[in-house]
Amino acid sequence: MATPVTTTVKLTNFGGATATLASSTYQPAPPTINNGSVLATFDQKLLTNTPGAVVYGIGNVATWIVSWTADNEVATRILPAGIPVFWTDTWDTLQPKHAEHSVSMAGVEYVSIADVSSEGGAQTLNAIIESSRFG
Repeated sequence: MATPVTTTVKLTNFGGATATLASSTYQPAPPTINNGSVLATFDQKLLTNTPGAVVYGIGNVATWIVSWTADNEVATRILPAGIPVFWTDTWDTLQPKHAEHSVSMAGVEYVSIADVSSEGGAQTLNAIIESSRFG
């Protein structure tokens, strides 16, 4: 059996509204992350053959997805609220160590950046969502 990799997950929400947990592959992802400089940090044990993932609703406008693997691949996506999450669409965008995604909705530009790295037997994932009005 594969040895689990402990991932310290740090999520930062500057998305313009409270982020509400919709789904997570593991406990203990926080149920909400307030908008602003609030950070949510938690540890997850990730098996080498199973991607980790969290999905948060940003208010009632957007869905923020972050997925990663034990071998330092990461993906992030932002979808309009209510659009189904198809995991193969996210897993097909996994990239080594760094991923970005942006989308414009209702006069707001949303940007998500995710970085993953490991040292020794531990892994760190940092992901942020930001929003800014335009027009």
